Amino acid sequence: MDADTLCLRSVSGEIHQYVVSSVTPHKNIFLMKLEGVESIHDAEEFRDADILISKETLTREEGEFFWFELLGLDVYLDTGESIGSISQIISAGCNDVYVVKKETNETLIPATHEVVKDIDLENGKMIITAIEGLLDLNEV
Repeated sequence: MDADTLCLRSVSGEIHQYVVSSVTPHKNIFLMKLEGVESIHDAEEFRDADILISKETLTREEGEFFWFELLGLDVYLDTGESIGSISQIISAGCNDVYVVKKETNETLIPATHEVVKDIDLENGKMIITAIEGLLDLNEV
């Protein structure tokens, strides 16, 4: 799949491939013009559809990560203690929040440079520093 191509999976599960002819920002969203989708009626078929693209077409800046890369990472304190693994990511305004699960415990970790010290995708781990009030270290 080329960088200007995407697939849409409709709510019925059907997958259709399209070429993106333009993308325009509009308020808090982006409007896409797809070749072959010529009317509002055509577009309505894809309301609430999933947008699928090839991972190979994604680009990111140094120090940026996609959510799919972070989900499942094992999280450790900088002392080496295991906190658990990232089970969910919450978009919370100025920064994301990682939901880290270990057995029945859940810990919310803010995705800030102050807390997150290293993300090692190759080894599947994240190193954090516990700032005051972040963790009850007796539960770790």
